[in-house]
Amino acid sequence: MNEHRETDSGIHKRLLLVLGMHRSGTSALTRGARVFGANFSGRLVDAQIDNPKGFWEDADLMALHQEIFEALGMAWNRLTPVSPAEVRRLEALGFRGKAEQLLRTKMAGGGDIHAFKHPRMAKLFPFWKEVFATGDFEVICLLAVRNPLSVARSLTSRNGTGKTYSCLMWLSHVIPSLFVPDPSRAIVVDYDRLLTNPSVEIQRIATRFGFSVDAAELEEYQNDFLAADLRHSTYSLEQLEQDSELPRLVAEVYRGLLDLASDKISLDDPAVLEMFARWAGEFDDFYPFLKLIETTTAELDRQAILLDNAVNDLGWRDASLSWRLTKPLRSLTTLTRKFFAR
Repeated sequence: MNEHRETDSGIHKRLLLVLGMHRSGTSALTRGARVFGANFSGRLVDAQIDNPKGFWEDADLMALHQEIFEALGMAWNRLTPVSPAEVRRLEALGFRGKAEQLLRTKMAGGGDIHAFKHPRMAKLFPFWKEVFATGDFEVICLLAVRNPLSVARSLTSRNGTGKTYSCLMWLSHVIPSLFVPDPSRAIVVDYDRLLTNPSVEIQRIATRFGFSVDAAELEEYQNDFLAADLRHSTYSLEQLEQDSELPRLVAEVYRGLLDLASDKISLDDPAVLEMFARWAGEFDDFYPFLKLIETTTAELDRQAILLDNAVNDLGWRDASLSWRLTKPLRSLTTLTRKFFAR
C-alpha cells in the first residue's frame, strides 16, 4: 500500500494516474486535473481530428508504450491480457528501468501533483504496478468509465472496429486497471456523469483526496473545455444488458463500475475486491477464444494488405479498380470478424 510520502525537498509528490479504455473520456478527465493544480510534466501529444481538444497524453510515455508493444508483438487492439510471463520479459529487457527513469524525470518537475495518462497504461497495468512499487511518491488512480456501447460506437466510427470486438477490448483494459496499488487512493468516474455535472464530479474527487479546487480553472473547464460535442452517443445500462450479442460479463462489469462511480459501493470494500477477482477469473476463461479472434483477424488483415499490394504491383494504379478487385476479401474479413465477435 502506498503511503503519503514526503521527498527530501519537503514536498509531497503525488502521481495522478488517469486509467481507462480508449474513447472513455480519459482526455476530458485528465484535462480536469488542472483544476487541482496538476503539472503535466513535459511534451503532450498533439491534438488530432478525432480529439480536437487534445489527448492530454505525455509524448514520452506514449513512445515508451510503443517500444513495449513492439517488444511484446502487441497491437493496440489486442484482446488478451498481459500475462505474468510478459511482465517478467519486459523486466528482463530493461523496460522496468526505463519506466522508473521516465517517472523520476517527470516527477522532478515543479508542483506536488503530476498528472499522467495514456490508454495503454490500463492494458499494461500489471507491468506498471511493479514500477510504482519502487517510486518515492503517492499513486492516486482515477478510473474513467464509459458505457461500452458508447465506446464501441466511437471505435466503429474511428477505426471500423465491430461492436463486440470493441466491448471485449473494453474488458481487456478495464479489468487489469481495477487492481490498483491502494484502493483507498482510487476513485471511479463515469464519463456521462462528468459531462452532465462536472462541478459535482470534480468536487467528489477533490474531497476524496484532499485536493484544492481552483475556482477560475473549474469555471473554464466547465464552460470552455467541456461541451456537448464531446459526447456523440449516450446509452443506458438497460440497453447494454439487453444486447444479446455481448457476453454477460460486459454488462455486469459496467453495472458494478456505475455503482462505484455513484459511491453506492467502495473500492476498498473486501466484497468489491472479491468481485474484481471473480471478473478477472471469468475474463481469463475467455483466453482461448480471444486468442482465436486475434489470430484470425490479424491474418485476414495481412492477406488483405498483401492482395492490395499485389494489385498495385501489377500496375493497376487506379484506386477505384484496386478497390473493386479487393472487395471480395474485404467482405470476407467483415463477415469473419462478425462471426468470431458474436
